[in-house]
Amino acid sequence: MTKYSAQNNLELFSTQNIYESTVKSQIYLDEFGVLNDNWRKCDSIWSLISNDDLSIVKDNVQKMIEKGSMKEYINNCDKNRYKYGQTLFLTFNKI
Repeated sequence: MTKYSAQNNLELFSTQNIYESTVKSQIYLDEFGVLNDNWRKCDSIWSLISNDDLSIVKDNVQKMIEKGSMKEYINNCDKNRYKYGQTLFLTFNKI
């Protein structure tokens, strides 16, 4: 973003980091979510995954659920939201 903004005569005016979840936690942190087509449609990142990679992810998630480790994995990953934020808004001024 910094490179793009400099190339287009923009300067960073402000940033706002949102740490609160933008999706209801019980839905977003659902351990079975990745296995559900409708759940994945709620998060645009899943539109970038190939069918082959999705199949691998779903297999790995199923194995983690069977071992009872998926919930812990999700909770550990969610800790990063408190460190880095859920969403970052950048405001620029034209120079």
